[in-house]
Amino acid sequence: MHLHARLPGFPGQVLNVSVEMEMTMSAQPSKPILVKRYARSRLYEPANQRYVTVSQLQEWAAKGLPFVVLDTETGADVTQVLLA
Repeated sequence: MHLHARLPGFPGQVLNVSVEMEMTMSAQPSKPILVKRYARSRLYEPANQRYVTVSQLQEWAAKGLPFVVLDTETGADVTQVLLA
């Protein structure tokens, strides 16, 4: 994602900034982030249309981001199983 910002004191100049998707999640969302676990333990985050890794989930947990991982076959919450 790219942001464009005008800096005070620098008329006409625009600052282009690339921002990682993880940075946009620094604010606590009102609902937990949904992650779906598919066959062969593939983890998919539908809201951002991307695959995530267990390492990323561990980072989210360490940052205190609320998320839930649901198994697509059973509908069971497997969040704690993946983080164990």
